[in-house]
Amino acid sequence: MRTMLIKSLAVALLIYFVVSDLLTTTPDVKQNPNPKMRYEITLTVNDAPGSFDAVTGLADYEVKDLSCVPVTGAPLNAMRMPPETKRIAINFRRIANDVYRGDVYLDGVIDEDYFGLGVCHWSLDTVITFVRTNNLTLSPRIPREEFSIKKGRLTYFDRENYKRNQVEETEYGWLHHSQIAPNRQDHLFSITLSAKEAF
Repeated sequence: MRTMLIKSLAVALLIYFVVSDLLTTTPDVKQNPNPKMRYEITLTVNDAPGSFDAVTGLADYEVKDLSCVPVTGAPLNAMRMPPETKRIAINFRRIANDVYRGDVYLDGVIDEDYFGLGVCHWSLDTVITFVRTNNLTLSPRIPREEFSIKKGRLTYFDRENYKRNQVEETEYGWLHHSQIAPNRQDHLFSITLSAKEAF
């Protein structure tokens, strides 16, 4: 009797894991071919010690409400894992000296029912930018919840690091002066990211 119970439990667990694996196969997430809810993202470089070679960006989209995602994991460790972040490239164009602009869309990803549990709704989470010069990449970002701040988001970078770029390096900068060593606070430049509704 005990042997049969163990075998039945083993079979049930096997079925559970197989079904969970099938349900959580990476969904085919589609980019919206005709988005409407456009925002203009403006990137402004302030007082940099030199020029930059390229400015590019990514818009990150995530599913916030996980009720559309199946439960996975062992029965004693059940959880809902969100689909992988969907990233859409942003094409920035230069509109003035040290000023670049690109477009993102709140409805950039198509909402779909991937798992038969209801429609998964995608939300724009963060805009990430890459400002490159030689081997140095600066990567300021602005989250969706800060799009309404008119002055935008200011990120500080050390001027000395701009000059010292012999090896590949990515820097994310600082948001507040308090994060920067006192002896470096007079050696900074900044990048501002701001968003403007355009629909």
